Amino acid sequence: MRAALAALVLLVLCKIGVTVARIFPGCPSIIAQAPKGITVPDVHAQEPSRVMAPAQAHASTKTDPSEDLARKNTEMTAVSPESWAAIKEQKKLLESKEMELKEREARLREMEQEIENRLKELIAVQDKIKQAQQEIQAYREEREQARNAQVQALAKIYANMKPKEAGQLLESLEEPLAVKVISLMSPDQVAKILAAMETKKAAKISRALTGR
Repeated sequence: MRAALAALVLLVLCKIGVTVARIFPGCPSIIAQAPKGITVPDVHAQEPSRVMAPAQAHASTKTDPSEDLARKNTEMTAVSPESWAAIKEQKKLLESKEMELKEREARLREMEQEIENRLKELIAVQDKIKQAQQEIQAYREEREQARNAQVQALAKIYANMKPKEAGQLLESLEEPLAVKVISLMSPDQVAKILAAMETKKAAKISRALTGR
């Protein structure tokens, strides 16, 4: 009875082994190398993990864009608070420097505009001064011409007078004016008038005429 029961159990086990071998070809070697106490269901439970391991390893090598973005965000968040504070401080300093440079540029433009306006005003003043100088020069020339005309008129008057009368009138004039009047007369008229004048006065006028 016991022998028949053992034979039946052995037969069932053989059938189970053949079935498992057909389903999982590598199973017999695994069962042979497995330690005692491991049953067929245990091997069957462990085998899929070995079969799936290469697929899982291959799937792990693929990169997902969302995973890359998450990794980058993780790396960014990995910066220490001190580093973030230093970066913000540096950014604030750069913004302050940039604002200061813009203000300086604005002030420079204002100064350039002011200098340009002052230069225009200075040029206008110089033009006015030049115009005034020309007017003064023209007035002086006109006045000189008028004096010369007056001197010439006196010279003609004194030339038509008697030498004694002309000499007396010339003695009453200032020496520079008397010299100008006599210098416009002919040598004969001058000689007669000087002869009729007081000796010292005639000598001064003669020296003035000679000096000229």
